[in-house]
Amino acid sequence: MSFREQLQFNWQRVGFSTPITQINDGNLKNWLNVLDRLPCIGSTTTELDELVRVSVPRLSSKKCDLISSAVDALIPWRKGPFSLFGLEIDAEWRSDLKWKRIVDKIDLSSKRVLDIGSGNGYFGFRMLEAGAETVTGLDSSMLPVMQAALINHFAKLPNIVLPVRFGVDDWALKYDVAFSMGVVYHQRNHRAHIAGLYESLHKGGLAVLETIVADSPIYPKDRYAGMRNVWCIPSLESISDAMTAEGFSSVRVADVTVTTSSEQRTTQFMPFRSLANVLSPTDPKLTIEGYPAPKRAVILAEKH
Repeated sequence: MSFREQLQFNWQRVGFSTPITQINDGNLKNWLNVLDRLPCIGSTTTELDELVRVSVPRLSSKKCDLISSAVDALIPWRKGPFSLFGLEIDAEWRSDLKWKRIVDKIDLSSKRVLDIGSGNGYFGFRMLEAGAETVTGLDSSMLPVMQAALINHFAKLPNIVLPVRFGVDDWALKYDVAFSMGVVYHQRNHRAHIAGLYESLHKGGLAVLETIVADSPIYPKDRYAGMRNVWCIPSLESISDAMTAEGFSSVRVADVTVTTSSEQRTTQFMPFRSLANVLSPTDPKLTIEGYPAPKRAVILAEKH
């Protein structure tokens, strides 16, 4: 089965029927041309740990080169790390560090999980490791969707990332656990996003919301830490109150951690600006715009 045939099959299996030929992205044709040249590899071994690793005992140099070309074609890699047949993909984010702060505070055993703003599926693989039955990722950008498809072309696990814009595209399935990590501050209407998170859950379901927070809400005039499209950095109190107002109960803060360059940095596979480039050169506690530097919180809440 070719790359695009398997991709379409995986999408249809979780309820997404849009043909890949109908997706409007100027880079998609070139990506598919590279990915369709991926080699056929039989049985593989996938290890789900800090480093999500797909391997076989032996692989020819020609096949390794084809895989390396596909990985390079999909730069930048934001989430990771991955190892694909010996090629270690050191992504911008050490996502394993964030996952360590979350995993012991939740129960994913036999759960159907929704991962909103999933990126390339790294967290989805870790969710499977933690016992999830299936993970459906939604992301509005085709690049991480294709990265996820590349990894899962060989891993063949129930962690499928779809090109769906949560809250915009129609996606009405319900889940036992719903994650929204690094998404809410990119929403013009964060209350609408939280309401959608609530509606995505079965009764008794768990929401895991991860966001940048500040001591008091920040409404950036232009950019925040170099990022466009940041509408509001909430405070812990304001985001917790918003979740309660939208119907969640048992709202509690599971973690607050200042982001450092050990966790987010420029790498070979993300060779562009990263955290160190968007902090004030004279005061690393501030962004280059003068706002408080990023600290991130994990908030848990339930739908009763």
